[in-house]
Amino acid sequence: MKKLLILSLAALLVLAFGSAYAQEKAPVLDFKASGYFAIENNWCRNYTGGMFSPATRDKSVSWTALRGRLMFNANMGKELSGTIFFEMDGNPWGASPASADPGTAQRGALTTWSADRAAVEIKWLYFDIAVPYIPVPVTIRIGEQGVGPRFLLQSIDMSAITTNIDLDPVKLALYWGKAAEGATQNADDSDMYGINASAKLGTVTVGGYGMYYNFNSYPIFVKQTTVPEGVISYINGTQMADFWYFGAYADGKMGPVNVNFDFVYDRGKTKSRVYDDADVKYRGWAAWLRVDYPWDIFNFGFGGFYATGDNKSDVDKHKGFVSPPLSEGNAPFGEAFIYAGVPGSPIGGLGAFFFPASYSFTNAGYVGSWFVRASVKARVSPIYNVTARAYYIGDTTKNGDTWGSAVDDFGNFTNNKSIGWELDMINSIKIYKNLEMLLAAGVFKPGNAMKFMDGDFTKKPKTSWLIYQALNYSF
Repeated sequence: MKKLLILSLAALLVLAFGSAYAQEKAPVLDFKASGYFAIENNWCRNYTGGMFSPATRDKSVSWTALRGRLMFNANMGKELSGTIFFEMDGNPWGASPASADPGTAQRGALTTWSADRAAVEIKWLYFDIAVPYIPVPVTIRIGEQGVGPRFLLQSIDMSAITTNIDLDPVKLALYWGKAAEGATQNADDSDMYGINASAKLGTVTVGGYGMYYNFNSYPIFVKQTTVPEGVISYINGTQMADFWYFGAYADGKMGPVNVNFDFVYDRGKTKSRVYDDADVKYRGWAAWLRVDYPWDIFNFGFGGFYATGDNKSDVDKHKGFVSPPLSEGNAPFGEAFIYAGVPGSPIGGLGAFFFPASYSFTNAGYVGSWFVRASVKARVSPIYNVTARAYYIGDTTKNGDTWGSAVDDFGNFTNNKSIGWELDMINSIKIYKNLEMLLAAGVFKPGNAMKFMDGDFTKKPKTSWLIYQALNYSF
């Protein structure tokens, strides 16, 4: 009897565990693809940096560009997923074939005559893990990914680990990213660390973040050509940089209006790794406010922005707000065509004041200035939207101009306050559910802060203008 009872209990245990195991199905691979194909046409004058070069200033130019993006997601339930994101560029159509060998020399040369360029870029390659066995939802993202607590600070793809922790109602994000490894046997790495905390309070999400950039080789990716005696034979940069950023933000609905607010403060220094030179200090801040009032088919908007500028007479202290190296914050910033870039552009449309190719903490394009903006958007029909915007843009640099290079009769930089006026219009037309056309135009009237030296004379560029058309198939 005892044997029968023991066998019966054992059988029940086997059935119980077997049933529980059977109910928990193994995850099935869910493979997804998304992306877009886009073509854009530009006809313009003094746009995309053209006004800064005497060779292209005041001359009209035109070009066509092609871009494709393709993202693959491999999901194994909610616990595990992997992402690979490709970008393919051809800018302009009829691009130079560049090098005959594949590599960086063929980047962006997709549209060369006879094709066959190595123009496929890997933007992201990461996987996400949901951490098991703990009561708090935690996910970890590992690999090449987009990192940026807010667009006002940075928009960069990098090798990083991001940890997201849901402490309802507070959400935390922890960042660590590698900017440059340097020589593996030396302590010359360049790293980024950060934390971002947010919580939803009623209809508004508020948050704050802190970011630390510890760059033991600076500027990054710059090799030292001559090495003083006693210094290691390979250095990725001749300086070091330590930067802190502290930011706060709020997004949400306040009464009848939608509000977006950002503030960020930078504090940092650079110093030589080789010589006993004085530190160069950085102290600056920027703030950005957007208010939208939807009414019937309209959306009435107001925008304001301010970023501190440098004092050009003080080379040892930068009071102008600076962005992290290689930040492409202008693209999502999207304020004003000429000033910052075409919003909603599938390819970029990065504006006249966009300078992404800097390996230093520097002006990414929209700092050293302030602006006010008034706009109105109308949803004319289910397939057609039109937006009109007006800007006044001012200069915040002291003892000189943020962009202009004019000097007076004594050789001193002039100090003007007006960067200019800008008027934009954007038309969005849905041809199909997944096919959109953008038709846009903008004009920018330069102010006195945009005067340049042309030989021994000062010259202000002619009015900038842009006519833009894009066709975007997204899926």
